[in-house]
Amino acid sequence: MPLKHGEGALHEGPKWMALNPALVVLRGGALGDHVLTLPAVARLRRLCPDQPMYWIGHPDRGRLARPDHLVDADGPIGAALYGAEPSIPDWLRSADRIVAYSSSSERLAHRLQAACSGQIVTWDPRPNPERREHTIDHLLAPLPPCDPARPEDRVPRFSPTDEERSAARQHWADANIDPEDVVVIHAGSGGVSKCWPPGHFLQLGEWLERHGHAVVLLRGPAESENGHLFRTLTDRWPSISAVDPVVLASLLADIRCLIGNDSGPAHLAAAVGTTTLTLFGPTDPTRWRPVGGDGLVVQSPTSQMADLAVDAVCDAARNLMQPAD
Repeated sequence: MPLKHGEGALHEGPKWMALNPALVVLRGGALGDHVLTLPAVARLRRLCPDQPMYWIGHPDRGRLARPDHLVDADGPIGAALYGAEPSIPDWLRSADRIVAYSSSSERLAHRLQAACSGQIVTWDPRPNPERREHTIDHLLAPLPPCDPARPEDRVPRFSPTDEERSAARQHWADANIDPEDVVVIHAGSGGVSKCWPPGHFLQLGEWLERHGHAVVLLRGPAESENGHLFRTLTDRWPSISAVDPVVLASLLADIRCLIGNDSGPAHLAAAVGTTTLTLFGPTDPTRWRPVGGDGLVVQSPTSQMADLAVDAVCDAARNLMQPAD
C-alpha cells in the first residue's frame, strides 16, 4: 500500500479497516531516536503481519518506518491525544494494538485506555539511567518476543528502494563525485557538548586526503544555524544536505565511510550498512553507539570532546578503512 500523508488519509476505507484492525505506533524524538526504534518496528511487523501500520509522529522521520499511513503528531491527532476537548478519532478507537513511545506515558495511557478498546502499551523511550543497556534493548523491552527460540535481530535496518537509490546516485553524479571513494564528515550534532571541535575535523579531513580518500561534508541543522563555526570546513570541502531522512539514507548508502559525532546521521548510516566511525564525549556509547554495518567508536578520555585527540581518531580511521589505504 502506498504511503499516505495527513489526517485525511486515515478516514478512507472503513470496510477495509473493519477487516484489518490497525496497529498504531506513536513515536516522537529526533532522527537517531527513530532509527533506534526500527528493530521494535520490525518486531511489531512480525507480530502483526496482516495489520496495517499507522504511524503518529514526525511527517518526515516517520517515513523511516515505512508505515502504511503516516499522521503528523502536531496536527489534529496531537490535540486529540493530549488535549481535553477534541475527541479520539474512530480509526484510533478501533485499533487492535497501540504502542506509544512517549515521555508522558502515564498521562497518555490514561487518555488511550479511556477511549480505545484494543491492547495498549505505553513506554517512556528515555533509557533507564540505572541500567547500562543499549537504547535498542530499552525500546524492545515492552514488546512480546516473536519467537523465544530464535535470536532477536537488534540491528536497525533501512533499505532505500531502487528508485530512491537511483535518485541519490544521480545527485552524486551531478556533483561529479564518486560516492564509493567518499568519506563523509559530519561535524555537527543536536548538542554542542557532543561536537568535536571543527579544527580537529579539519586536521582529520586533511589526514584522510593524504591517505587517498575524498572528503565531503554533511551539512545539517547545526551547521546551517551556526555556519560561522564550521566555515573552515565548508570553505575547504564540498557538502551535501538532505532534510528528508529517506533521501539522506539513500545518499549515505554508497559512501565509503561516515565519520562524525554521536548524532542521527551516524545511526542512519549504520542502518543502511555503511561503515561508521562515531566520536563520543559526554554520552555513553554503551547506550547510544550506532548498530549495524562495520563501525567503531572513539570516546574522549575526559568526556570533553576537545580532549579527544586527533591522532586517536586518525588511528581508528586507519584501522577501520585499512583495505582502502
